[in-house]
Parts: sequence; structure tokens; C-alpha cells
Amino acid sequence: MRMRNGWLLLAMAVSTAHAQSCRVAAAALQFGTYDPSSRTPYDSATQIALSCVPQSAVSGAGNTLSFEIALSGDAHARALQNGSYTLRYVIYSDAARTQLWGDGTGGGLSFKGGLALTGNLTTAEAVIPIYGRLPSGQWIPPGGYSDVITVVVSF
Repeated sequence: MRMRNGWLLLAMAVSTAHAQSCRVAAAALQFGTYDPSSRTPYDSATQIALSCVPQSAVSGAGNTLSFEIALSGDAHARALQNGSYTLRYVIYSDAARTQLWGDGTGGGLSFKGGLALTGNLTTAEAVIPIYGRLPSGQWIPPGGYSDVITVVVSF
């Protein structure tokens, strides 16, 4: 029985049209050790944390700063790589793993939401979960498999 390790690094890009400044942080999506003989898919989850200082035009109690998060690449053809070997995976925006997360094209949806202003009315924050799945039955050589996805946040 062969085992493999896989992880996904999320790189960030932020467009701050309606925010003075934003901080985006994401932890790697780690699938751990993969056993190709298993009939069960491997699921994993991580999150993206957003924290923004909105422009004065949106400041005030009850206001939100709307945003959209798009993930680079074809939502149907993501792959962790080890040299020329690939291990297919999928990213979803919901825990039930029914909504493909992509860039809004090719069947993958972008994630849209709003950042509510916090009690001090100067910062808008949100934590957005990311759900990943490695389908079962992929026979590949052992080794470390990885991929990098760009996370684009637009306000």
C-alpha cells in the first residue's frame, strides 16, 4: 500500500476599490496522507480571513463592505503535482461539497459576501471557510504533491 502527502497553498491578491486597506490571510489546505486503495474521498477544510478598513463613505453602524473572492484556475481541473504526476482535487464553498469554487466561469462559482463593520465601526472582518476533496482511486507514485492557487478578493 502506497501513501502520498498533499497540500495546497493559497496565495492572495486584493483589489481595494472601496477599502482603504485590507489584510487577507489563509492557511494551507492540507489533505494529509492519501491511500489510493481507499474507496473514500479525502476531505479537508481551511479558511480565508479578511480584515479591512473601509473608506469613510461606507462607515457606520449596520453597513457592510461587499466583496467577491475568486480562485484561479479551472474549477474542474485542479491538480496537486509532483513532477509530471498529478493528483486531482476539488475546492468547494460549502461543507456539503456541492458548490464548486472557482473564478465565476466554467462552472465554478466565485464567493460573494459582505463584511459587517465591527463595534468600533472602523474595521470590517470575515472568516470564509474553504472545503477541499481528493477523489478516491487515484493511483500515483508516492511523494509530496502540492499546488498553489491565487485567491483574488475584490471590493
